[in-house]
Amino acid sequence: MYDDTLNVWTNGHHVGYLWCNEHSEIGFQYSDEWLENPIRFPVSKTLPLQTEAFEPGANRHIAHYYFANLLPEADSRNRICREKKISVDNDFALLRAIGGECAGALSISPNQPHQLESEYRQLNDEELTQLLINRNPSVVIKEGDNPPRLSLAGAQDKAPIKYQDGTFYIPLDNSISTHILKYRLRDVNHAPAYETIIMWTAEELKMEVCAIDYFTQGDESFTLSKRYDRVQTDNRLTRLHQEDFCQASGQSSGSKYEHEGGPSFAECLNLIREHSTQPLKDIPRLIQWQVFNYLVGNSDAHAKNLSFLYGQDHTTCLSPFYDLIAIHAWPSHEFNHDLALSIGGETSVHNIRRKHWEQLADECNTSFKLFNTTITRLSEEIIDAFDQAQNRFETKHGKYPSFQQVKAALIKNQRLLKRAFE
Repeated sequence: MYDDTLNVWTNGHHVGYLWCNEHSEIGFQYSDEWLENPIRFPVSKTLPLQTEAFEPGANRHIAHYYFANLLPEADSRNRICREKKISVDNDFALLRAIGGECAGALSISPNQPHQLESEYRQLNDEELTQLLINRNPSVVIKEGDNPPRLSLAGAQDKAPIKYQDGTFYIPLDNSISTHILKYRLRDVNHAPAYETIIMWTAEELKMEVCAIDYFTQGDESFTLSKRYDRVQTDNRLTRLHQEDFCQASGQSSGSKYEHEGGPSFAECLNLIREHSTQPLKDIPRLIQWQVFNYLVGNSDAHAKNLSFLYGQDHTTCLSPFYDLIAIHAWPSHEFNHDLALSIGGETSVHNIRRKHWEQLADECNTSFKLFNTTITRLSEEIIDAFDQAQNRFETKHGKYPSFQQVKAALIKNQRLLKRAFE
């Protein structure tokens, strides 16, 4: 092991160590303490409990890919790296800087005792506005505060937040958050409202999704999603473990799209078949997710938008769905309309026919009847579900005329799907 190491923790328990070699490749080893702990669990399906180290670069970079998948991507990552004066490709340094509060149960910190008591900075309206404008929690931190160490995967700017009784708090250092605040897109209108309405449409269809709501503050709009990987236990916030399907399949975040070598839909389904403790529930849920994404035009539904949630009773299940949005509500010159996960080898909703769904069922070694039943039900119910979600939204937040574009995209895709089965 190298001299420069980071500690991996979960809810005050020491899990293991991270280090990197001269090529900046990350290695991982479980601690003896964790291997003897009654609550021990493997941090990933790709990193089983063992005494031997997962050396840097070994087994297709499996340790590096898992932990790097905890980090932000694209412009969000670039901004943080500029602020912290870290090279964009230095995953180890970035984990050191911001790995205190991540997705799932793990917290990564330098060689020091892990903070157990959470600390927060309460935000007033002016400070919340500053956070939304600057997209940087550091701008609202006071002198003497422990700097926040917050990391959320994905390309879109977001921040872990504690939200309680209508008040927003920034978690300091490694403190636990309760919600995820997702900022509006800089150059694209309506994203927070569109995500909210599509998530609520899924909820109307009895899909299991994370709770989300829409907010405005001055000229800024944003969403706030309740974290399903955080629970209250004995009046104390506790982290639950999760991993996305790139992590569970040993892929880097750079391979989250199928066409770039990332997991296909069939491979995602096989992960559930192999690892879920409730596959008879989770496989139909996954099929429902794919059909729903077709209908609403969520063309960016890739493997990092699926996760396993690990229960305190050692169960493994498909997590509530998140990041559902109608990409097709925007023109195709603004966003790519091809589906991230192909259906029978086809990604354009205009070209997908019944035979492609049948081929997908074959690839999944699953009865086509399950796909057909789901397609029929969602096609019949999607517009009514959207109308109910829109009524709920506008009752709470007022009229939103641009929802006409979302509904038009839904109607178009509904007709395409029905025509494919004629």
